[in-house]
Amino acid sequence: MLFIFALPVMQVILFCLAIGRDPSGLHLGIVNHELNSTGQYCPVMGNCSFQLLSCQYLQYLKNSTIIKDYYDTTENALDAVRSGNAWGVLYFTENFTDALVARMGLGQYADEETLDQSEIRVWLDMSSK
Repeated sequence: MLFIFALPVMQVILFCLAIGRDPSGLHLGIVNHELNSTGQYCPVMGNCSFQLLSCQYLQYLKNSTIIKDYYDTTENALDAVRSGNAWGVLYFTENFTDALVARMGLGQYADEETLDQSEIRVWLDMSSK
C-alpha cells in the first residue's frame, strides 16, 4: 500500500528536480542603437524618468537567466544566433524612447513610423523546433 502512494510522489519529485528547473546562462544578443556610440553600455539609472527607456528595460532582465551580449549591428547579432552563440536578439531603434513616449501620448492616433520606432524587435533561435 505504501508503494502505491509513495511511487507517484517520488516520480513527481524526481521529474521536477531533473526537468523543472529554470534555464540559466542563456546568451542574448542586444543591439541598442539608442545609445550614442557603439560599444557604450547602459548607464545605471535609479530614477523614474523617460530617458533611455531601452536601458531601463534591459536592467529588468534577470542576470542569472540571461547573459547580455552587446553587438554593434543586427547582422552581427543574428550571425551569433545562427552560429549557436546566442539564443536570441533584442533590437532597439535610434528613437525608441521618444517614439514610445509619443505612442503613449497619442494612443490610437499614433502614426505608422511612431509605432514602428517604439517596438522592440526580437529574433529567437528557432532551429531546435
